[in-house]
Amino acid sequence: MSHQRNFKTLPVEIFHILFDYFSTQEILRTFLNISDYLNAVLNGYSNWSLNFKSISRDEFDFICHQIQPEKVISLTISDDCDTPGQSELFFSRFQLEQFVHLRCLRLINIESESLEHTFTNLHKLKQMKSFSLNRISIDSIESKRLEQIIFDSFVKVFPNLYRLAIGHSSFLEHLSIPRVRYLKITMCSTDKLKTILNDSPCLQSLCTSVYLENKNDMNIDFESSKLTRLHLKIYGHQVQVSMNQMEQFLSKFSCLKYLRLILKGKDDLVDGYRWEMLTNSLVTFNFYFDIGHPVILNSFHNFYWLEDKHWHVRYQDGIVFTTPYFYLIHMNIVDQKYQLYSKMAIKYVTSMTIYDIPKGLCSYFTHIKKLSLTDSFLRQQISPLLSFEHVESLSLISFNDLLEFQPYETTLPKLSKLIIKDAIKFVDIIQMKTTQIKQIQILKVTIEHEDLILEGLFFCFPLIKYLQLSFQKSTSGNNIIHTIDTFIYTSKFSISSPDDKLDFSYVVKNSKRLQPSEFTYRVKQSNRPQSIVCHWWIVPKTFQSYSAVPWPSSFKYFHRYTKFFFSQIENSIFGKITLTLSSQYCSISIMASLMSFLDINSILIQYFNPINCVLIWFSILILFIIMTNSLFKSAIAWISYKFPPSFRPIIPVVTILYGFCNLLFLSKSTPIS
Repeated sequence: MSHQRNFKTLPVEIFHILFDYFSTQEILRTFLNISDYLNAVLNGYSNWSLNFKSISRDEFDFICHQIQPEKVISLTISDDCDTPGQSELFFSRFQLEQFVHLRCLRLINIESESLEHTFTNLHKLKQMKSFSLNRISIDSIESKRLEQIIFDSFVKVFPNLYRLAIGHSSFLEHLSIPRVRYLKITMCSTDKLKTILNDSPCLQSLCTSVYLENKNDMNIDFESSKLTRLHLKIYGHQVQVSMNQMEQFLSKFSCLKYLRLILKGKDDLVDGYRWEMLTNSLVTFNFYFDIGHPVILNSFHNFYWLEDKHWHVRYQDGIVFTTPYFYLIHMNIVDQKYQLYSKMAIKYVTSMTIYDIPKGLCSYFTHIKKLSLTDSFLRQQISPLLSFEHVESLSLISFNDLLEFQPYETTLPKLSKLIIKDAIKFVDIIQMKTTQIKQIQILKVTIEHEDLILEGLFFCFPLIKYLQLSFQKSTSGNNIIHTIDTFIYTSKFSISSPDDKLDFSYVVKNSKRLQPSEFTYRVKQSNRPQSIVCHWWIVPKTFQSYSAVPWPSSFKYFHRYTKFFFSQIENSIFGKITLTLSSQYCSISIMASLMSFLDINSILIQYFNPINCVLIWFSILILFIIMTNSLFKSAIAWISYKFPPSFRPIIPVVTILYGFCNLLFLSKSTPIS
C-alpha cells in the first residue's frame, strides 16, 4: 500500500517520459493492474510503439488485447520464420485505418495477401512520416495487380514521407521522393543512384549498396548533392575502385559531414595524404577497404589522422579499416595462422570459430558472445583462448561435446542459443539423463525420428522458446505431432523434413495442443532438394515447475534402453566371436573372447554402477543363449509385429523364461571340467 501511495504522488507526465524508454511488453507487464491510478496512467499514454518482430505468440495476443490502435505511433509487423502468418493474424484483429496517429510503419517479409491489404489502405495513414519495407524486389511478387497497387500507393504516400527504407531501387521506378530526408535502399543500381542524387532536393542521409558490373559504372554523373550523411557499399565481380574514381565521386558532396565506405579497391586507396584533402570537412569518416595484400600505413600515422581527427587506421588479413567502428568482430582460430592481438582488438571481437588449438603463446578474448567449435575439443584446451562468461550462442559438433561445459549455470551463465551439428542419437540422450539446461531458449538440432529422443530433449531443455528441428530421415505427421505436443512450453517451431509430401492438415487435426485461434503455420521449401520446412507459431503452455518435466516413461525407456545395449553387445561381442569361429574352424579363441569382454565392459562401466553392470552381463548371457536359436528369435519378431500393443509386455517375460530353460539345459548336459 505504501508503494501505491508513493506512485500516486508522481505526476502522470513523469510516467509518460519513463515509458518512452521501455518496450511495450515491459511497460504492460510491469505496471498493468498494479493500481487504478497506474491503469489510468497507462490508459492516458499515447506514444505506444509496437514491435512484433520475433515476439512469442502469447505476448502478441496479450499486447493486441490491451492496446488501443489510435494511441500507437510506431508499428512493426513481421512474417519471418519465427512469426509465420503474423500479418494475417494482426489484420484479422485490426484495420490499418484505425491507427490514425501512426507515424512509423515497418513491414518485414510480409506475405503477398497482407501486402496487398496494407498498400490498399496505406494512403489513409495521414500522419505517417516513416515507412520501411523489407522485401528485395517487386519482381518476386507474382501478381501484376499487386505491383500496380504498390505503385499507386507510393504515388499517394511519398509526398508526405520524411524517412524511407526499401529493399530494392526498383520500388522507386518512375517515382520521385521530393520530401524524403532519410533514405535507405538495400540494393541500388547506378542509374537509380544518379536519379536519386539529382532529383531529391531534401535528401540529407543516404544508405545503400551499389553493384558495379564494370569499373566504368563508378563514373556517376550528377550535380552537386546536399547530402550530409552517406553510407555507401560498392561491390562487383572483379571490380576494384581506384582513388581517382573516389575523388571524382566525393568531390560533388560539398555538404557531407558523415561518411562510411565499404569497397574492394586498388593500392592507391591506401594514401592518407590524398584522403586528407577529401575529408578535411568531415566530422566522422569510417572505411573498410579490401585491398587483398599487405600494405604500408605510414601516411595515416600523422598529426591530421591521430591528433586532429582521431581517426585510427589498422590493417588485418588484407583489409584496411578504421577503428573502432570497423574492428573485425569475428575471429577464426587456426593454429598455423594464429597471431597475438592487441588489447584494443581483443575488446571488439565478439564472435569466434575455433578450427584448431594454437600451440604456444596466445591472446585471451574476454568478450566472446558467439562461439563455434569445428571439432570435439576439451574445455581445458579452449579455456586459455577465451572467457565463457559472455557466451550467448554456442555451436558444437556433437551432443557429447556439451558434457565438457558442466556445470552449465556457472560455466556458461549467459548461454541462450545452442546448435548441435551432428544428428542426436539415443546414446547421446542417455548421458544427459540427470541434466537440465534451463537457460537455453533457442535450440537447433538434427535427430533420428524417435519419440524417446524428443522426450529426452524436452527433459534436458525444458524452457526452449524456439526449436529448430531437422529429421534425418523421412518422417510422418505423427512425428510432427509428437514434437509439438511434447514441447508444450515452446512457442516457435521450424521443423524440417526430407519428405515434401507431408499432410499438415492431419497434424492440425490430431495434435492435442493445436487449438483453434492459438496457432499459425506456414510450409516453405527447404534449401535441401525435395525437402520442406514448416514454421509454427503457437501459444505456449504456462510453465509450472521443473518437476513437471518428466523423463521418458519407465517402460518405454527400458525397452529402448535394452534394445540399444543389445545392439552394442551384438556389434562388439557376437561379431568378434563369429569372426573367431570362422577363422579358427569353429575353435573359439580365448584371447578374442576376452578382448570382446573387455570392450563391452568398458562401455558398461562408462554409464552404470557395478550392480547394474552385473545385471546387464546376466542379461547378455541370456541373450547369447537366445540368439543361438534363430527360430525362437524369428518367432519373437513375428509376435511383436502381429500382436496388438497390449500383448507386447509379455515378450520380455517369455524371453527370460526361455533363457533360464536354456541355462538349466546347459548345466545338466555339459560336464564341468
